Amino acid sequence: MKKLLFLICFASLILACNKEKKSFFEIKGTANENWEGKQVVLITETGQLQDTTTIKNQKFTFKGSVSEPISAAIQTVNTEAFVPFLLINDKITIKIPDSKYKTPAVKYEKSQAAYDSLLIWDDKVYKFIRKMMNMSSEKAQCKDYKLKRKLLQKEDSISVGFIQEQFKKYDTIQDKSLLPIIVSSLTQVIGTRQHPNEIHKLYELLSEKEKNGFYGKKAQKYFAHRAKTALGNTIDLELTDINNKTYKLSDFKGKYVLLEFWASYCGPCIAQFPKFEAICKKNKNLQIITVSIDKDIEKWKNKVNSLKMNWINIHCKQKNKNIRQLFNINGVPNNILISDKGIILKKHILPEELAELLSEKTQR
Repeated sequence: MKKLLFLICFASLILACNKEKKSFFEIKGTANENWEGKQVVLITETGQLQDTTTIKNQKFTFKGSVSEPISAAIQTVNTEAFVPFLLINDKITIKIPDSKYKTPAVKYEKSQAAYDSLLIWDDKVYKFIRKMMNMSSEKAQCKDYKLKRKLLQKEDSISVGFIQEQFKKYDTIQDKSLLPIIVSSLTQVIGTRQHPNEIHKLYELLSEKEKNGFYGKKAQKYFAHRAKTALGNTIDLELTDINNKTYKLSDFKGKYVLLEFWASYCGPCIAQFPKFEAICKKNKNLQIITVSIDKDIEKWKNKVNSLKMNWINIHCKQKNKNIRQLFNINGVPNNILISDKGIILKKHILPEELAELLSEKTQR
């Protein structure tokens, strides 16, 4: 009987140990003799895991554990070398290239396919961003507002299509190990980050563990942030202008408020100002507030004075908040139209569209 009890206890102990067994990563790196004796640092996107070691005999090693695949990099302390890679619990070999212009060699014992897929994804994102930037340039040069609106709609269509493409892929495949990283990156990429509803569909494919992981929580913050400034929401902000006078959006209740985002170096922004000024003169129920995204405060102030901008002028960096970040403004020109009832009505409205909207409201 005692022997039987011992065997049962021993078996239970073995099961408990197996259940608590933890996976680890081991990075074995090599570098040429030029790097001998230099320190290398392992950093991750989470910022929680950081380790330093010294290259000896042209080799270095890192060991540890991560709870999920994470974007990481190995770099020399002075950043002469920088090797981005996917950190996952696996045996990884990394060769620091002789030059930062050469592609580093990163190999995995079991997870090579995941890393290769990440490289393909990075390339897709790069090409997508280039396409968005080209379209932005085309919009800036477009003089016909109807054609500009079509370009904006095309931009939205391409962005939504890019997100949906990822949904179709990951909705059908079993290996979703990279999905948390992809969801997180879509919340940051110009174009796609303007479509939280589409990204949320992709987010719902994550497991509960992934949703509670680093990238899942980042996505949750993004969704919560976007919900605050969604169309149809009521909003009130306290704003301090260029002359240190304080306003609240609610001070203008009964008027439409246009938050026009711009910069002193933005030609297309400045080119629109006469149009908005003409609309403002015709419509007493419109208040324009220009919001500068300039890094150089003096350049902003000088430009306001030289252009004789007589409306309310504020900087995006306000006390305890950044208006640009609040409304997720990618670039300029851009704007937010708030209704006479304090409701977020439209985003990125063109001057001609604003004139038509106010004219319709006046005629009612």
